[in-house]
Amino acid sequence: MGQKNIILKGNRTLEAYRETIGGTIGIGELNALLNYNMRLFTNETDINTWYKKAVSHTNYVVEKQSSNPLFANKKYRLYENINNGEHSKYILPLLTTKNAHMFLISTYNTLAFSAFEKYGMNTEAQREEFKKQIDLRAQEQINYLDFWSRLAADNVRDRLLKSENMVPSAIWDNQEVPGHGWADRMGHNKNGDYAPVREFYGPTGKWHGYNGMGAYAYIFENPQNSEAVYYIISSMISDFGTSAFTHETTHINDRMAYLGGWRHREGTDVEAFAQGMLQSPSLSNPNGEYGALGLNMAYERENDGKQWYNYNPNKLDSREKIDHYMKNYNEALMMLDHLEADAVIAKNKGSNDKWFKRIDKKWRVKADRNGLVGEPHQWDLVRDLNDDEKGRRLTSIDDLVDGNFATKHGLPGNNHYRAEGFDTAYTVVNMMTGIYGGNTSKSAVGSISFKHNTFRMWGYFGYLDGFVGYASNKYKQESKAAGNAGLGDDFIIKKVSKGRFDSLEAWKKEWFKEVKAKGIKVSWKSKSMVKNF
Repeated sequence: MGQKNIILKGNRTLEAYRETIGGTIGIGELNALLNYNMRLFTNETDINTWYKKAVSHTNYVVEKQSSNPLFANKKYRLYENINNGEHSKYILPLLTTKNAHMFLISTYNTLAFSAFEKYGMNTEAQREEFKKQIDLRAQEQINYLDFWSRLAADNVRDRLLKSENMVPSAIWDNQEVPGHGWADRMGHNKNGDYAPVREFYGPTGKWHGYNGMGAYAYIFENPQNSEAVYYIISSMISDFGTSAFTHETTHINDRMAYLGGWRHREGTDVEAFAQGMLQSPSLSNPNGEYGALGLNMAYERENDGKQWYNYNPNKLDSREKIDHYMKNYNEALMMLDHLEADAVIAKNKGSNDKWFKRIDKKWRVKADRNGLVGEPHQWDLVRDLNDDEKGRRLTSIDDLVDGNFATKHGLPGNNHYRAEGFDTAYTVVNMMTGIYGGNTSKSAVGSISFKHNTFRMWGYFGYLDGFVGYASNKYKQESKAAGNAGLGDDFIIKKVSKGRFDSLEAWKKEWFKEVKAKGIKVSWKSKSMVKNF
């Protein structure tokens, strides 16, 4: 090998084999050599099965096949996922681990890496018991991906098959060991050597440092093979770890598939689509996500009467069933909003600010990630009622809708809220907060209205028309051709409703009427009654 020391670097073992060994022995590619030796020394004929057994000398591999019949025969196994461009440098290091005990979760869309040592599982008995937790979180990961395989538009569904079309997105767990700190680049921590970094993360160039974030997605403007998720404070094998998985993979997959291929709506950015939108809320969420607008795409929970969300995502096994659930979910919340409005209006004899605030418009100014300045480009402005609004006589829920009133309870504090900025795009909307108006825009919107309106549009018009139509750039070119300064709520609602409504307020007033006409069905000891209100 002479002076070519770079050949020996652990992150280019595939190239090293090709450059120094393959030509000499007449088998130019590592994959061919592994197949040759498998047949020579074992009775195994499937390289995927052989490789999984071979790396299991110290490592644990979970391979999750899709439950969706359309994806059931697609690539998902570990070897076929790492014998795939970006990840091929991991083939030999996993075969040669000695003291490190890695575990991997392989799907058609993602490939997750972690280590038992990271969780303090240092004995065989501990590792064997911990496999139950790994299996649980692996199932939640495939539940989430399969949910999207059923929901995504037909024309972009197959883009989720990254094992076939690109390479599965790498998911890297954090490298902090309880009680011993974060291992450095050479695999040292307070306890000495940390085998997973010494034997795998370090040699392959996949050590990552601490930056104070919970987790983050490494993404580009256009999807790339090197896009990945990195856990920092959060840990993958945990209740919140699954929620973080759904958050960060949203950043990777939304532009590609979740938005029908139309990309983020103009005036929004990545964080408007994850937390408080497409992130599955966990019971242990530290940021108010549980109890906010959301949809459970990952967790299999007990139907014990205490659930805020759909208890098992696998029960919603088609886009039609998901849309049906979302319609009922939104209408149940609107019924509660209507009941609350009626009760407050009937009893309120004083100032309206005892119960309500207003979500107003604030014209955008120059700010990070915002290129839309001035009217008609807006953010949300949560503020107290002015004197006129305080004393305004409210006679029906329509007055609340027209005034863009919202209940004070659960509403984020007085501030402006940006759908594109990292400062307030993370904002979640408590599902029990009554947001009556839509704050109809003529261009870009703020984060509170964006998230609340997206859920309501999904509930009324369905995923393909409502969600994709409102949250994406689907109608941007049509709006521009019509002479508009941006893609506004007013243009979108006209398109989605086929001209029936010209503002979100007009639509919401009609929907409140429809909800009220349905009444409320109450079950009590096997008896049912319908109470109109």
